[in-house]
Amino acid sequence: MVPHCGGSLQRSGQISRRHGSLGCSQDAAWSSAANWDTNAVPGAGDSAVFNSAGHANTVISLGAGVTLQTLTFDTVHGSSYVLGTGAAGSQSLTLGNGGSVMMSAALLNNQLINGALILGTDATAQGYTITNNHTTAQLNFAGPVTGGSGGVAGVKTLTLTGSGGGTISGVISNGGSSALAVTKTGSGTWVLAGANTHTGATTVTAGVLRLAHANAVQNSTLTNNVANGVRFGTGVLKFNVGGLAGNSALALTDVGGSAVTLTVGGNDENTTYSGVMSGTGGLIKTGSGNLTLSAINTFSGNTVVNEGTLTLSAGGRNGAVTGTLTVNAGAWWN
Repeated sequence: MVPHCGGSLQRSGQISRRHGSLGCSQDAAWSSAANWDTNAVPGAGDSAVFNSAGHANTVISLGAGVTLQTLTFDTVHGSSYVLGTGAAGSQSLTLGNGGSVMMSAALLNNQLINGALILGTDATAQGYTITNNHTTAQLNFAGPVTGGSGGVAGVKTLTLTGSGGGTISGVISNGGSSALAVTKTGSGTWVLAGANTHTGATTVTAGVLRLAHANAVQNSTLTNNVANGVRFGTGVLKFNVGGLAGNSALALTDVGGSAVTLTVGGNDENTTYSGVMSGTGGLIKTGSGNLTLSAINTFSGNTVVNEGTLTLSAGGRNGAVTGTLTVNAGAWWN
């Protein structure tokens, strides 16, 4: 089912897609049944597809909140939509368990989810996917991204993927889940621009994850498994990560070439990083856990151990870090 001037709704269990348009002859309220071709508002278990020009009605009110399984922006004719009116996060879009948001390679315009994105109708362990396959048009999220509530809490995983990307500027948090993990796959670049509080792992296996806020992964162990898969945004200079792990190269410079200081250990976990850190930046170890550096790093800035233990297993102090190594009272290095 396709909304008037806007997209389509495909209800679960139906074989054929019925077409209409959202907003041409009616309004820009998601909840207006007359905007949908079968007079049925998309809800839990449904798929909504926005694939038309939208005309004057491209800022869509989500009212008291919308729940659906799949949201897709598609076709070359698709306009630039904003889902959610008012301040960022003041309305909400809930994805059913295992739900997804997708932007196709055919679409030419940026898309914005302005409402809060809630992952799941409960807090159970589930996986969710946000995909952008257009290499220039962006799929952006202004509101918070949070795990759903209710039921037995488990670890939720949000996968950011596709050949394109976008920016999540709202805060990513666990919500009702025991932890929310973020995984970056696909060749595109996704940007985390909020002071996120999620405690699940943040893992990069393909493409680029750019950190554009000092606290984008402040409570999360950042695992980098692709060469230069983690990049630092400009104008921040000091970044905090809960923990550091992975096996691939990491440059302690931002995308503009300025040195950055990386503070590691805020989540108190024991981690091992076997990739090579390079660039002109420096490293600060904090928290009670043990950070093991098992490669011969080449970054030229200083290394400071404020708390916990720093273990240098690649040739000792002279092999694992360059610059000055300072170990403050109460901290250790091996």
